[in-house]
Amino acid sequence: MIKLKGLLRRIMIGIGFSVFFSLSVPLFYQEKISYSRLDLLVVIFAGGLISLYTYLFKIEALNDLSAFVLHFFLTGGTALVINYHFNRNFFATFGSYLVFFYQFLAVYLLIWVLLFLLAKKEVKAVNQQLKANQDYQAMKEK
Repeated sequence: MIKLKGLLRRIMIGIGFSVFFSLSVPLFYQEKISYSRLDLLVVIFAGGLISLYTYLFKIEALNDLSAFVLHFFLTGGTALVINYHFNRNFFATFGSYLVFFYQFLAVYLLIWVLLFLLAKKEVKAVNQQLKANQDYQAMKEK
């Protein structure tokens, strides 16, 4: 049950990130933004799918660097397909690929920094709990 709960939590976080960025990134370069139901479903599906890519880091046969590179390219490929879904004419020139890459890289790094800070906070909380337990055990033995 815990694994299902973790899986659903991860998917919901991925959906949240994808919806947020699909709504906020176009604000920088589009005057008018409109989404159909299909567009929203595509964003939700892509967010859930990308969140599942994080399980690559749990595969023991992959080292961290291999998992990171694979995750980066899978996520980038998914984002490229989603971007093509929203704007088929966007990739008419090489410059548009560069714009996509820079946007993707900025969003990817921002998400990694946020997740790193969240993990750091969780580790700190666990360490504080362990220290409190050790202090309690030491006091109990005296």
